[in-house]
Amino acid sequence: MGKLYSLYTTKMENARRGLIGIYVIRCNASSKSFIGGSVSIANRILTHIVSLKKGAHKNASLQSEWNIHGPTAFSFSILELTSNKYHISSYLHSWVNKISNCENIDDNADVNDRRMLRIKTGIGVNASVKRNLKSLQLGTMDQSIHHLIEFYKTIRTYE
Repeated sequence: MGKLYSLYTTKMENARRGLIGIYVIRCNASSKSFIGGSVSIANRILTHIVSLKKGAHKNASLQSEWNIHGPTAFSFSILELTSNKYHISSYLHSWVNKISNCENIDDNADVNDRRMLRIKTGIGVNASVKRNLKSLQLGTMDQSIHHLIEFYKTIRTYE
């Protein structure tokens, strides 16, 4: 029974770790919602909880709600799952627009755009490259990078 339980636990842990999508942290006392996206929702929520408990969360508004109302006033939910990490950004913006009294969890945070882009796409991009990609009018940054990657893949097949 021990080996079976261990195997089951390992498989469930791997499945939990692989949830890609959009989540919400909701303060039930104030009806304020904080929406985020991650390639590992469960691990990201755990990171938020640890930061909040330490009083060191980068989102000052979320930290303030936590300090005022305490941990029992919060709920954590998954809003949408995807199998493609490149959809996170567009899904995130869509959910922020759908839900009233909410904010993107990273908007109020002191986050380096270049670092976040590297985490979400695996690619580091500087400001001038971002401007050039935006001028191509291919949509969001994630969509632009996806289009460029597909373009280079197509070129390689003809070489």
